[in-house]
Amino acid sequence: VRKYFPRKNIAAILNGVDSGFFNPGKKDKQYLKEKYGIKFDKPIVAFVGTLQPRKRPNLVMEIAKNYQDMNFVFVGRNCAPWNFESQINRLPNTQWIPAMPRQDIAVFLASSDVFIFPGINETCAAVIVEAMASGLPVLASKSGGNGEMVQDESGFLIDITSNEIKLFIQKLN
Repeated sequence: VRKYFPRKNIAAILNGVDSGFFNPGKKDKQYLKEKYGIKFDKPIVAFVGTLQPRKRPNLVMEIAKNYQDMNFVFVGRNCAPWNFESQINRLPNTQWIPAMPRQDIAVFLASSDVFIFPGINETCAAVIVEAMASGLPVLASKSGGNGEMVQDESGFLIDITSNEIKLFIQKLN
């Protein structure tokens, strides 16, 4: 673009997000409690994304099993091979919402306490930037493009190791 418009001031903005749509001012726990039954008796760990292997919702479930001090809310449609509904109903500190309109996702993120994204091979997960614009610290796997978005001041990147569940829990603390 700069080649064809040499006199124009052009800036490249990677992973942009509409901060008028995603921002901390959208917080409304009462609305989410009434519409979706979200329990705010403990801090909320938010996961937004399709429930498929590369996004690793199963890892978030393992973290939830081992960390009862927070409520884990998953928003996203179920994809094979997961039988997510049967897993989610076993844990008292988890909730699954299969679908949520985009405007409610903005409210949900602003009303949560932390965003978790253990996905691998994500080149540009826009939901990470949306969560940060909503005022959330982000815990993400150190994989794909996550490192371009999550910096020390916005969250933590977790190495993908056999010890990562413990590392995620340490950072939640």
